[in-house]
Amino acid sequence: MKNIVLSVHPEYVEKILSGEKSFEYRKELPKDELEYVLIYSTSPIQKIVAIGVVDCVLHEKLNTLWNKTFGAGGIEESFFKSYFRNKEYGYAIKFKQIYKLNSPMDLKSINCNYPPQSYFFYNGEIKKLIRVSKKIQVKNKLIFLGGVHGTGKTTYSKEILSAYGYNCVSASELIRQYKGEVNINKTVSKIEDNQVVLLAAIKKYQKENYKVVIDGHFCIINAKGFPENISIEVFKEMKPKLLFLAEIPNEQLQKNLNKRAEMRISISLNDFVLQEHQQADLVSKEIGIPMKVINTFNTKKTLINDCSNFLQ
Repeated sequence: MKNIVLSVHPEYVEKILSGEKSFEYRKELPKDELEYVLIYSTSPIQKIVAIGVVDCVLHEKLNTLWNKTFGAGGIEESFFKSYFRNKEYGYAIKFKQIYKLNSPMDLKSINCNYPPQSYFFYNGEIKKLIRVSKKIQVKNKLIFLGGVHGTGKTTYSKEILSAYGYNCVSASELIRQYKGEVNINKTVSKIEDNQVVLLAAIKKYQKENYKVVIDGHFCIINAKGFPENISIEVFKEMKPKLLFLAEIPNEQLQKNLNKRAEMRISISLNDFVLQEHQQADLVSKEIGIPMKVINTFNTKKTLINDCSNFLQ
């Protein structure tokens, strides 16, 4: 894995440091897998001011690249198209963590006399620099996305929320990873035990990712097919900054659930959806965090507008 020094205009450096800009666009990048990016703020700053931990590098056709990054690219679509004029493909570096240097560095301190036109490789010790840096904290660093099974939470996470720079993961996946085991059945017999594991897993996941979406439930189906409310205390400990509740028309929801042979629900669908909604309202009220109800069957444009307004 390689590390690079990247020239970035001060305007966009500020957006990176605020968490508004999680993707940095480039026309060309090295083929090597990147681990860290030293962010050089161009004139009038002319210093290395931050370190970005690379989550991944996207290399896509321009329409696809924009659709995957529109919410946290820090630029308007018109500028994006102008920047990539006459290009079919583009790159976007996705940051999963940003460190601000306590003392910005001159290029001469890393034996360089000229700023990079775009980037150059850096072979120095990154971890020493991180130790004298401050990990940035973003405004909406943890979002909880709830909803009953079959409401399209995962799709919404991947197509909408991830474009705002969030790393999206399901609660069940975090629990499986932390336990080191796989449980195919969507119902659980020890709900309280799983929530303890989930809270520990979220803390670990947040250490590696500064913008996180947890896809889960406000109530969960137990082994007998009845929904049980997730304790308010779990959400207090989780400390989300925003809550989303995914809902779709019950007719479509029933079709989706019919495709899930492993699901066993011992109450009516209406009652199941109502309990989820009521518990979501209660969680929002008790922990004092705003909640947005989203119909994932809305058009993508509507979903984007609603999401953008809520995240501000």
